[in-house]
Amino acid sequence: YGSVVLDPFCGSGTTMLESYLNGFKGYGADMNPLGAMIARAKTRILDVEPDVVTEVVSSLLESIDAAPSRLPEKYSEFNPDCLEEIDRWFAPPVAQKINWLLRLIRRVSAGALREFLEVILSSIIRDVSQQDPSDLRIRYRKEWIEDADVFGLFQKQLRAQLERVEKFWRIRGYSPNRFYGATVVEGDSRKFGTFAGMGLMENSVDLVLTSPPYATALPYIDTDRLSMLTILGIPSSGRRPLEQGLIGSREIKISQKKLLEARISDCEELPNDAVKFVAELLEQVRRANVGFRKENMPTLLLRFFIDMHHVLVNTYKLLKPGAEAMIVIGDNRIELDKEIRIPTTELIDSIAQHCGFSRVEKIDISVTTENLVHIRNAITENVVLRLKKPT
Repeated sequence: YGSVVLDPFCGSGTTMLESYLNGFKGYGADMNPLGAMIARAKTRILDVEPDVVTEVVSSLLESIDAAPSRLPEKYSEFNPDCLEEIDRWFAPPVAQKINWLLRLIRRVSAGALREFLEVILSSIIRDVSQQDPSDLRIRYRKEWIEDADVFGLFQKQLRAQLERVEKFWRIRGYSPNRFYGATVVEGDSRKFGTFAGMGLMENSVDLVLTSPPYATALPYIDTDRLSMLTILGIPSSGRRPLEQGLIGSREIKISQKKLLEARISDCEELPNDAVKFVAELLEQVRRANVGFRKENMPTLLLRFFIDMHHVLVNTYKLLKPGAEAMIVIGDNRIELDKEIRIPTTELIDSIAQHCGFSRVEKIDISVTTENLVHIRNAITENVVLRLKKPT
């Protein structure tokens, strides 16, 4: 117990929560501000005094039941820079309800409890918007909604999450280990300062357990944009640099693309097989008649592999000698004249060994697909790369 577990791509905090429940000290970082917020909320709420949580939630539910039939039209809780975008994606009655709930949450709670409640509200935002719920891309519904049961959906989610927390409270006294609060930051794992800022030093981590973003596979910020807009107050102008800066992003400026293409023949950070694959893919793309997304793929992959190199260098430094890193990853594919597999797993393995790791084994796993949007493009077979830092 008390071992240090690090997730440099902690997302919504699964590793952080499991570390907490098993008596480990969890540390996580993610560049997605909503993901980091969710990861913090999952663990911090478990350390709040149960009586305080019960009292605040009861008061909140009573206030919602007694909500006025006519809500204020003035948006007191939204960032003024977000109002135009909010008007485009939410029916006025829906936006008024979200604003009213935010005001109520922020009036009756603070700290970890407020973050917990705002995360619950964020979980229903997409469902009550004009966003097509079946599409990860930015797409309007075919039939716009004029109103939605924001209060009912929020209450349902709140009761469900409170039930889970209460279940933990009932059994926590039987645990053989103590619980350590997780440390989660919104930060860039390519920079060692992100980890140093959490108090981690070289040779201090017992296990790295993570699932990196898939190279160009998912528009992470687009998917979360409406929660960022309403809850976090981040307008499109603030989300754009976030999307461009993410590891695995599909967005790239022309100037950066040209610089990366010039580096393909001389990229010292990467092993030869990774550079060779990117160079060959670039030639195939140039010969094919494809759109800009596929045209950008080689340079996006090169950037992804370079970024992963930096993350792996940092995790190598942080791990204790003899400690392991478990990386869940899957292959991509691109359709040109024929379907070409992008051997992400093998190349990340090669990059890790280039950074000093030795591979212990590859563990094949499958991914549940019944709830995946865009199943045609989903990555359904993953591998756990089990790596070790030599003693």
